[in-house]
Amino acid sequence: VFSAAFYALLLANILFLTGVWHYDVLTAGLAVTPGPLCAATASAVGGRLADRFGARAVLVPGALLFAAGCALFAVGIGPDPAYLTHFLPATLLTGTGVGAVFSGLSVATVAALPPNRYATGSAVGTCARQIGAVFGISALLSGLAAGGDFHTAWVLMALAALATAAIGAA
Repeated sequence: VFSAAFYALLLANILFLTGVWHYDVLTAGLAVTPGPLCAATASAVGGRLADRFGARAVLVPGALLFAAGCALFAVGIGPDPAYLTHFLPATLLTGTGVGAVFSGLSVATVAALPPNRYATGSAVGTCARQIGAVFGISALLSGLAAGGDFHTAWVLMALAALATAAIGAA
């Protein structure tokens, strides 16, 4: 569920920046860079916190941060470029959320496994993440091709992140 939203967000943001705000590809790439930087930092911190407090302790807040960032994209982004005031804050939230969620999911994937099954469990988790990526990107492109807009896509990504938080809490 979360991977579908995450991978759809990656593509949606580049398509939005290049298609609506008319950024060139290099500028669009630079514009999204703070998100992965936040993800890397949050993943390192999240991994330590998950080891200490459990996967739920980072997965749920991370999913809520990601949902908040997607909601900010949905309500705050318009046709006129507003990178510093609208795009960047949403990117920082989603990036931080991604790092926390994926570190929590990684811990949860292998937590109940015996040590000799960690590699297999991790591989199954990675496979599930890739399947989510396929569904998310397919849904995004199908929706946009059918006349949908980015704001609707961002709302759906926020809803998927809220579902992730609910599943993680359960």
